[in-house]
This record gives sequence, structure tokens and C-alpha cells, in this order.
Amino acid sequence: ALQNLYDGFNTQNLRGNQILGDPNMKAQRENAYEISYSNQLNDLFAFDIAAYYRDIYNQEGTKWVPATPTFYYQYTVAEYGNSKGIELTLRKRPTLTDHLGFMANYTLSNSMGTSSSPAGNYLLPLDPYTGLPSYPLAEYPQPWDRSHRINLLLDLIWGPGQGPSIGGIKFLENVNLNFRGRFQTGTPYTRTNASGDPFGEINSNRLQDFWALDIRLS
Repeated sequence: ALQNLYDGFNTQNLRGNQILGDPNMKAQRENAYEISYSNQLNDLFAFDIAAYYRDIYNQEGTKWVPATPTFYYQYTVAEYGNSKGIELTLRKRPTLTDHLGFMANYTLSNSMGTSSSPAGNYLLPLDPYTGLPSYPLAEYPQPWDRSHRINLLLDLIWGPGQGPSIGGIKFLENVNLNFRGRFQTGTPYTRTNASGDPFGEINSNRLQDFWALDIRLS
């Protein structure tokens, strides 16, 4: 981003903890691979599978510059990240004969990196032994990482003159009943003490899982 190339460029007076741009930053580099397979099993069923892998080099981050009399931070391309996953989908087309259609989707994924944003490592706590910012030495789960995702869609349909009857009245005639369910594992977070200072490994804990169910009748 041009802002991170020239932010604070040609600054006359530095303030504490200021982030300056670097016009000499190299371009980011990404190696991405994806393979997928789709098969219509018959007139009603279809199956999809896809797998992907991404390596992101020269990701934007910040570095600490111990200048005198005022130290500052500068944008750099020293960060790294990678993501990988596999997705499975099974679909069935609804018909007025069996009244049932569905879509089941499952995703297994993993996102790791040394920074979650260009300023993700800004104002890190200082190492008590060296007095320098304690930059991560290895990749850690990113804040948006969700290991498991499940999506389920279920359609129940009845056409004209169809459905069970009570007293000669077909109460499900021309009815569409739709269920949508979602499940996701929790995202990572870093534990902090009462003062807000982090302790333990970065993003080594997870929030609670999330699930929801929507029902629509038409």
C-alpha cells in the first residue's frame, strides 16, 4: 500500500513510537495452489471436493529502530503467513416426488502467520533481559482462523395438491420449509491479566464455538 511506503516520509520531528514508511520495501509474494474435483453422481446428487495451500512471503509488518534520541518503528516486509484447507460438499436437488433437497458442506482449514496486520506487532512488550521488543519467533494461529466449519441446508417442498390432508384439506400444499444450520469453531485469542498485559503464547486459547439455526416457511 502506498500509505505504508510513504507514511511519515521526510518527517522533521519524530515522536515516540511513530511508524514511518519505507519507499524501498520489496513487493509481497504469494505462492497459491488449489485443486478441485466435481462430480454429478446422477440426476439428483452432486459431490465437490477442493483443497488449497497458500504461502505469503514478504508480508507487511513493522520493525523497531533504536534511533537516538527518539526510537521509532518502520514498515517492513519481514512477516510470513500460510493457510491451507480442504472443503467437501454434497448436494441433492429437491423434487416434487420426494419433497427433499439438501446441501452439506464441511471445511477444515488452518491459518498461521507471524503478524495479523501491518501494525500487528506494533508496541510489543519489551523483553526483560534484552530490552528489545519481543517479536514472534514462529507462526501462530491468526485471529480469523476457524479449524472447522459446517453448513447444512435442508429444503422440504410440496407442490399443488400434494402433502397430507386433514378433513380433505392439504395443509402442506404449495409449502416450502427451509432449514439452515451453521457451526464454526471459536477463533483464537491471547490471554491477558487484569491490567490488559498478555501472558502465555500468542493466540493459544480459543473462544467458544458458534452455531445457529434459521427456519423459513413460505
